Amino acid sequence: MTISQVVRALEKLGYFKRSSHPSDTRAKVILVSELGREIASKAMKVVEATDQDFFKVLGDETGSMVKLFQSLLK
Repeated sequence: MTISQVVRALEKLGYFKRSSHPSDTRAKVILVSELGREIASKAMKVVEATDQDFFKVLGDETGSMVKLFQSLLK
């Protein structure tokens, strides 16, 4: 699925609003609707809860795991 297909689908669901760009006739301006903001807020809560559940097995070792991952990025 291309980005434009995703944008069209989200626009159809009422999560985005699309309008003409004020100075570039080839471009469109995409804004998140109020409904889109509400859905994104709910989704973030689910993602954060899922993260906490997933990583809770690390307990006090979470900091060590983060440091290990950071060392892999160097």
